[in-house]
Amino acid sequence: TTDRDVAVAYAQSGSCGMVFEIQQGMIDRGASLEWASQYPHEHEICFGPLSGLQVMDSRVEGNLLVVEVRLTVNMRSLTIEQVTEKRRTIIEDMCRSLNLEAI
Repeated sequence: TTDRDVAVAYAQSGSCGMVFEIQQGMIDRGASLEWASQYPHEHEICFGPLSGLQVMDSRVEGNLLVVEVRLTVNMRSLTIEQVTEKRRTIIEDMCRSLNLEAI
């Protein structure tokens, strides 16, 4: 959520909680889900695949742990489609090799 009050309310519903304060850049910005959410007042956002959180700092506010993080996107990692295709190619090559050895 982009609404700190919503995040704190959920985090403090138990005996102790944690909230991530996420710094977003222009490339690694999350997408708003308000248009599709059953709870649009919660201002939910969704981050893309291959997103990572880099911890910058942390502090305690009462019974709440606040972790300051920076969102990072690994632009060099393969997508799931690329990983699947790479694995398929390896298996096909292995099958061809085994077939040649059997002949």
